[in-house]
Order: sequence, then structure tokens, then C-alpha cells
Amino acid sequence: MSTDLKNKAAKGLVWGGFFTVLQQLVSLSFSIIIARRLMPSDYGMVGMLAIFTALATVLQESGFVFVLTNRKEVTKSEYSTVFWFNVIISFCIYTLFFLLAPLLGSFYNNIELVPLSRYVFLGFFISSFGVVQSAVLYKEMRVREKGMSTFIGSLSSGIIGVILAYNGFAYWGLATQGLVSTFVSTLILWYYSPFRPLFHINFSFLKAVLPTGIVFALSNMVSVISNNIYSLILGKLYTVQDVGFYSQATKFQEMGNNITLGMIRNVSQPMLVQVKDNKELLLNAFRKLVRFTALLSIPIMLGLGLVAPELVTIVLTSKWEFSGVLLRILCIGGSFAALSNLATYFFISLNKSSLYMWLGIINSITRIVLVYFASLWGVISLAYMCAAFEVLCFVFYYYIVNKNLNYSFRLLLKDIFPVLSSIVIALAIAFFVTTFINNIIVILVLRIIISVVLFILIMYFWKYDVYEEAKALVINKIKIIL
Repeated sequence: MSTDLKNKAAKGLVWGGFFTVLQQLVSLSFSIIIARRLMPSDYGMVGMLAIFTALATVLQESGFVFVLTNRKEVTKSEYSTVFWFNVIISFCIYTLFFLLAPLLGSFYNNIELVPLSRYVFLGFFISSFGVVQSAVLYKEMRVREKGMSTFIGSLSSGIIGVILAYNGFAYWGLATQGLVSTFVSTLILWYYSPFRPLFHINFSFLKAVLPTGIVFALSNMVSVISNNIYSLILGKLYTVQDVGFYSQATKFQEMGNNITLGMIRNVSQPMLVQVKDNKELLLNAFRKLVRFTALLSIPIMLGLGLVAPELVTIVLTSKWEFSGVLLRILCIGGSFAALSNLATYFFISLNKSSLYMWLGIINSITRIVLVYFASLWGVISLAYMCAAFEVLCFVFYYYIVNKNLNYSFRLLLKDIFPVLSSIVIALAIAFFVTTFINNIIVILVLRIIISVVLFILIMYFWKYDVYEEAKALVINKIKIIL
């Protein structure tokens, strides 16, 4: 791996980590303020639309971000073609969803969803104007600029969300918050990206890349349906409040996962594309990414699971207590979600679009079936099934990676066992030490402190290479800042 690529990857990881943590802190702060004001049913109203919003976003992008990143050279004409294609497709999808909104209201037996859905769905049409700008920055691993767009979008939308929540706008405030975030983030992407579209479409290029883009889009579409199916099922089988509890739990889980994904997403595919022609370099690069991902995702998610009930009760008040119970369960599976995502970046970087599609379809259909049957026994059963499925998904993806990369189980164990065993030991000690304490604030603080200190000590004595590299990198950046 070239020195320039290593420097780009390291820089990308640092900036990705910085802006991801910053964004999550900002989002968490505003979410706490808003959630303390609103009711679970308000979140349930917006949560019912999550699957449709996510699905429309996938249809809008049509997999072109992956296609553009895998091409070594992309002309301005080709970028412009993708830009106008996305805008046209997004407008058509919004028009279709606008017309079908009454059917959505009938399905949920909730007429208020008709105007709300038409309002919320504006977001994916607005975001279509930033897809190519984002792809340009992603391809060049300009993580700082992408991070700034997301952070400013979260900050501005959070302020708007709080103002609307405290002025009685309820779920309309949540919907507006999402639209503001999309609009502002898109503006910032235009500011940082050098790309400006030409007013023409290269139909020969579109014809050449459309099949691959459709394959990626179909796979992502099925994945989106399976990942968001719980909101559809809960909205039909249970109350709006149940959807709100589950949506809030998954929101906290995603915040934890996004800390890791925000770092690896920005460098994994571009980095693997650069070394994909050399099997040895590819294996080494992928193993390095696995170790780095494990170092972040497993401690963060299992640690979040340890303090979930206390954290949710303290920051959101006792009316959200059930979300904390669901969050603890979901975090078990969530600790492996980032590793599964890393495997998908590997498939994409090798241009294995068909493999990526079929794996996604098999994964998603299995999830949908299991989630449906689990939901018949209640929300808790659904959470356990989702957690178990994430672990099984990771095992399945690892098996396919091994077939393509000769990444043996011995090497996998060597890469993730030190982190997994260290954090389990640290969390177990923290849990038992605080078992007999009654004050939940004291429990939360002590569990965090004990877990972090013990994990760092165990990692220090283990001499885990990625931990040592990450520590050295952070120290060097702090020295530069100071």
C-alpha cells in the first residue's frame, strides 16, 4: 500500500471520527431536548414513514455512488449525466408517492399520515441535488468536507427542531427538522464540491452504467425494506406509541453505530479499490480495517448496551424507559453491524455487483420473515430477533469474504478476539461492581468510568497493534493542535 494512500486513509479516519462523534453529540443533545418535550406517539407518526423515505432514497441514487467510486476516471459529462438522472428520477418518485399517500393513510388507518407523508417525502427530492457532489467528495476521500456538510445540517436542523417542539408543532416539527437537515447539508456539499453540472445527458454512458447501478439499487432496496420493516409491522400490529418506543431505541443504536460507520464508510471502498489487484495487499488492508472496526464498534455498542436503561431514563425521562430495555437488546447485535457493513464495502470494491445483490436479497428476505414471526410475540421478541440476526448476518458475510479472500477463521479470531474478550471482561466487572447501587446516575457514571479504564488497561497489556496505532495517531493530532 502506497504511503500516499495510507496518509489519505489515516487522514480520512481521523476526520471521519472527529465529525462523526461531533455530529452524534449534537444530534444526541437536540434529540434529548426534543424527546423530553414530545411524546412517543409523535415519533411513531414519523417512524411509520421511515421505510418509505429510505426506499425512495435508494431509488433516487440508483447505486450510482458505488459505480462512480469504482471507476478510476470519471469525466464531468459523466458526472452531469448521473446528476440529471437522479434529479429526474427523484421528481418522478416524489410525484408517485404524493399520489399514493391516501393509500398509506388507509393502510395505517390514520388519515393524518396523508399530508405528513407528502411533506416528509420532499426530503429525498431535495437530497437528489447533492448525490453527485457527495460522490465526488467520497471518491476523493475528502472526509472533512463531507463531515462539515453533515455537521452543519445536524446543527441547524436541531435548532429548528427544538424551536418547533417547544411551540407545539409535535410530529410536524420532527418532519421539518429532517427536511432542514437535508436542505442545509445539500447546500454545504455544493459549496465544497468543485462539480457543477453541464446541461446535457450522455446517454451512451448512462446505458453502460445503468445495469450495474440497478443491481446495486435493487440490493439496497431489499436491504432497506428489511432494515425498516419493523416500523411497518409495528405500525400495523401495535400502537403508534410502540412504534415510538422502538424508533427511539433504534435511533440511539444507530447513533452508536454511526460513530464507527462514519469513519470506515469514508475510506473503506476507495482504499480497497486502490489495492484490489494485489491479493496480499487486499487481505492486509481488509484485515486492518476489520481490526480498526472491531476496536470501535464492539466496545461502543456493548458499552452502550450496558448503560442503556439508565441512560435513556436519565436523558429522556421515565416515559421512555421501555426504549432503554429495547436498546440494551439491540446493542448486542449492533456490535457486529459495522463489521457486516465492512464486508459489503469489500464486495462493492471488487465490482461484484451480482454477489452484492444476491447476498443482500437473501439477507433481507430472511430478516423480513424472522422479524414478522418474532413480532407476533411482542416488541421484546422482535428486538431479540433483530439482535440475533445481526450476529448471524456477520457470520454469513464473513463466510463469503473467506471464499473470495482466503480470510481464515484463525485470522478473523486473531483480529477481533482481543477486543471482544477485553470489553466483555471490563463490562462484566463494571456490571457486578454496581449491582447493589440504587441511584441510577451513580450507576451510569461508575459503569462508564470502570468500563473505560479497565478496557484501556487490558488493551495496553495486550499490545493490540491497531489500538497502539490509533493511540499514537490521536496523540500526534493533539500535539499538532496544541
